[in-house]
Amino acid sequence: MVFNLCLIFVTVFVLGSGVNGKSDIGSSLPQHFRWSQVGSQSIQLSWDDHKVNGHTPDQVHLFVIPRSSSLQRVEKQVAFSAKTVILEGLHPNTLYYVILTVSAGEEEVLNHIGTIRTKKYVYKMTPLPQHFRWSNVGPQSVRLSWDKHTLDGYTPTLVVMTLKSRKPDEFVVEKFGDFNVGSVTLGGLQPDTVYDWEMSVLWGQLILMNRLGEIKTSKAGAGGVTKA
Repeated sequence: MVFNLCLIFVTVFVLGSGVNGKSDIGSSLPQHFRWSQVGSQSIQLSWDDHKVNGHTPDQVHLFVIPRSSSLQRVEKQVAFSAKTVILEGLHPNTLYYVILTVSAGEEEVLNHIGTIRTKKYVYKMTPLPQHFRWSNVGPQSVRLSWDKHTLDGYTPTLVVMTLKSRKPDEFVVEKFGDFNVGSVTLGGLQPDTVYDWEMSVLWGQLILMNRLGEIKTSKAGAGGVTKA
């Protein structure tokens, strides 16, 4: 109910204030919440495991509304235990109003309204986490490699890598890699093309790490860029 009231308030505010005015809604987040990544087309909200007003939360609902009414709204709901939520399909250099709702059962224990602006798009290969590297970047395929290591005391069992194009058809390729193998190759790509990637490292069904980034394939005829 409170979430619906927040949505109505923001919608009225957006439509009634025009697209060129400045927002008077704060951009800060509640304690224990943070923007772990803000890109040109995606954002990632993360949080610590904590109680909210004495309640143990079980769901987090993140909803963003663009200042321009011609663009689409984006939302996602995840379990509080996931500690992170990613919204994709956003527009570069765009102001969004943010509605964050945290629930415990049927009760909404936290509601927050804020703003966030996506970054301007400038291609730069996103650095990978420690122990991971692009061992080959070719015109039609890329290979992700990694060293054997532990994460938070666990030895991972699976690496899931997803690449998504930015074309209207949203070509997606996903590959599951056995962690013990040490690498995974994704093919069927287009030369000289930027892809958004998402990497998840798992131990069984437990997600130990989730990262987002960008990578660009090499030009046709240029061959692969291989790294040791």
